[in-house]
Amino acid sequence: MPGDIEDWATELLSSPGPLARSTVRTYLNQIAMFCDYLTDARYGWADQCVEYFGTHPSQVCHEDNMPSHSSPYEGRPEVRALTRRSCRTSSTTPTSRC
Repeated sequence: MPGDIEDWATELLSSPGPLARSTVRTYLNQIAMFCDYLTDARYGWADQCVEYFGTHPSQVCHEDNMPSHSSPYEGRPEVRALTRRSCRTSSTTPTSRC
């Protein structure tokens, strides 16, 4: 059920040790790709599911419940790569460690 996917993703993002958005996006993309394979008529899995379970599989990951890229960089700010400007500034500014 699509609601189950949304609840699971929310739990992963808000648990005491939350996962990064990029990790949760990867998990959901893997589920979406598996569902694409499972529901693709070329492989015959839908017919097998109807025969054995009485129902067919469906895609539960769609645009409305998949996290999107909200910015070009989604990592933690403290581990963000330096920009060219900050590299020039830090290399020309003397520090107490030098």
